[in-house]
Amino acid sequence: MARSKITNAILQEALIERQLVEADILERLLQQQQHDFTAHQDKVSGTAYLIDPAQNELRIQQHPSGEVLERLPLSTDPNYQFKVDDWDSWGSHALLADTQEGQRQEVFDRELDAPYGLVVTEERVYLYNEGRLDSQHLGQSKHSLFAGVYKGRSENGPFDLYLSPQQKYLCISDRGAGSVRVFNLANRQLSEPVSIRSEGSSNTLNIAIDEENNQAYITDNQSAGLYKLDLEGLNLERQRVGLGILGNLAMAPTKEHLFLISIKPNVGLHYVNTKTWESEKTLKLKGDLFKADSSDACDLLSVSPGGEFVMVMSYLNSPEPFTPIISVIDAQQVKTLRRYSLKDGVKPYQLAYGVPNAVAPYTRSLEELVLEEKLVGPQAMWSLKRELRAQLGEDPDLEEAPPVPVEEPEEAVEEETSESETEAETTDEKDAEEEFLEVEYQIMDIAASTENDPESDTLNITPKKSNHIA
Repeated sequence: MARSKITNAILQEALIERQLVEADILERLLQQQQHDFTAHQDKVSGTAYLIDPAQNELRIQQHPSGEVLERLPLSTDPNYQFKVDDWDSWGSHALLADTQEGQRQEVFDRELDAPYGLVVTEERVYLYNEGRLDSQHLGQSKHSLFAGVYKGRSENGPFDLYLSPQQKYLCISDRGAGSVRVFNLANRQLSEPVSIRSEGSSNTLNIAIDEENNQAYITDNQSAGLYKLDLEGLNLERQRVGLGILGNLAMAPTKEHLFLISIKPNVGLHYVNTKTWESEKTLKLKGDLFKADSSDACDLLSVSPGGEFVMVMSYLNSPEPFTPIISVIDAQQVKTLRRYSLKDGVKPYQLAYGVPNAVAPYTRSLEELVLEEKLVGPQAMWSLKRELRAQLGEDPDLEEAPPVPVEEPEEAVEEETSESETEAETTDEKDAEEEFLEVEYQIMDIAASTENDPESDTLNITPKKSNHIA
């Protein structure tokens, strides 16, 4: 669903103009919430490292205050200007999974022209989410990807961010220029660009950082080469691994292995030893890869914060073409634990891991505050928002009307309490079972399917490849 144009300020003005709620009452609600937020904001406070597409710069600022600490230009072309109409989205949301089993928890939408990046706190690193802190979870991640691909041939941007495990290095890749810069968080020095490939590609430069050895491993989704970059001396070395066209990659918890996707000729997830450069284990992924059959910038791969499992996104042509499927893989045994498909139109451009947002109770919308205080009823609020949507050029019927409560005679309820409660419980149980079967994504636990043959990871559900999409 598109983000509504009805902001707190617009709703506040409308409530006052229509004399639904007095101005001082609304101001008191907002001030109280701001006071509570300020008292708890230290739980999410940190330093944000952001890419500002409009300015083509790395912006370092305090979060959530927004105080800018430093601005570092990134574009190699001083005349380059970012125009949002020049870009297509290759994903609709960032998907947050729970840290225990990798199951879907929450999604974040995005705007292509909004700043994006990472917030570094004492406890964790999480996605900036356009500065919003009204979600139920924060999205833990050590990398931040731009959600767009250029419609033509770009030689400048976009930029992706990769942070090292102990927050010593921030690698900044430039897809269009085919280069990588290294920002040292300790001395705040930004290196010159290191060329990895020729200009003009829309593919990501995938980066996995081995901080203990001051080294980064890089693949580019279009060649068989794996590159090793010295993060101090910036020396670049090419390593042959013999696995075909290489896609996304990530450091394994052992710190001596890489999880590495091969795109062509064979699709698979490899567990590669960084000492011998041999693939010790290979897992055949279900379905097909987006990178092989579409204009996506990369195939999504992410290791959970505790290193227990890996998540990989591929696709199936069931029930619809290019239906995303998330595979959750044991990081130690390199065996698939479970998988689920996303059937509600969500197409992730980023995988992250949810952690409860401590300030969520203090970032509620004005609508929520007003309804909670019962200053306006649900029906009146819906009518007002419908009117505002029409004025703002949105679909007035974007939101369904709230149900109208039906009042029943008290005596009838009291007389039939026992029987009605029994019937209600039975009905609720049936409804609950039906709702459980109609979830927005489908989970397939494959433990039973591999019980008799531990080496097998086949469900025989892979459809035919779809046609290439631009």
